[in-house]
Amino acid sequence: IIVNIVKYSIGGPAFGLACGFLSVLLLNRINNELEVEISFTFGLAYLVFYVADVELGVSAVLALVAMGLYMSKYKYCISSNVQPSMANAWRITTYFVNILIFTITGLILAQSFIG
Repeated sequence: IIVNIVKYSIGGPAFGLACGFLSVLLLNRINNELEVEISFTFGLAYLVFYVADVELGVSAVLALVAMGLYMSKYKYCISSNVQPSMANAWRITTYFVNILIFTITGLILAQSFIG
């Protein structure tokens, strides 16, 4: 049990920090490319979650949190012209994902109460 706890609690953040470091390096090389930078951050989030969870077997949530914290510390690696648009894109995405999660949860609960 202790080995699994250590694996999840240290492996996930370590992988997230490594991915955050690499993403900051890559984002520093991209300059004022709106679509590329936004697509990169969306794709990176899904890729890190998948690799951490499925391939490495570490905590994917902790990996994403660690990567997000690292990237927020170095947020100026994203072009200043792109930052407002990226913030809006992520805000809209989280809004729709929250709606989807609560709708599916409501449907599952309704089905379990009725059926």
